[in-house]
Amino acid sequence: MNNLELEKHEIIYEDHSIADELVFPEPSSSPFRLTRFFFENRITLFRILLVFVSIVVLLRLFDIRFHVMSSDSMESMIPVDSLVITRAVPPMTLRVGDVITYENQDGRSITHQIQSIVPNFNHAGITVYIMRGVDNQHVDEQIVKPNQIIGRYVFHVPWVGSLLFR
Repeated sequence: MNNLELEKHEIIYEDHSIADELVFPEPSSSPFRLTRFFFENRITLFRILLVFVSIVVLLRLFDIRFHVMSSDSMESMIPVDSLVITRAVPPMTLRVGDVITYENQDGRSITHQIQSIVPNFNHAGITVYIMRGVDNQHVDEQIVKPNQIIGRYVFHVPWVGSLLFR
């Protein structure tokens, strides 16, 4: 029987009446199998989608961000290619020694440690942050302003960043 032919089966009901039923063959092409898979697993797929959406909402609610450590300036603390997790915080809560992620002038995310905080930089009334990678000998040339700060370092997952974001 080819895939387009229908089989005819007799069905005997409880009241002993007989009826014919057309039985459709199992589709063998992959789009039908995929459709059947989604139909048969729709509840499980819905639950997976619900969990994923809940995670995204919670991450946004708590202002959690992900970054990839792409240089070795913090290697002794955060290995290259690690997934770095940060949380947005008010700049006034930052202290010397905190590790933060900020956006540099080129638009790249940099994760370094605060070396000093200058509260009234150039008598302009703005606080700036002097940064340094813990494995660098010198502080960064660029000063960091509060509007460049993305968030405070929370934790990292080694080597996962390169798998997810590159």
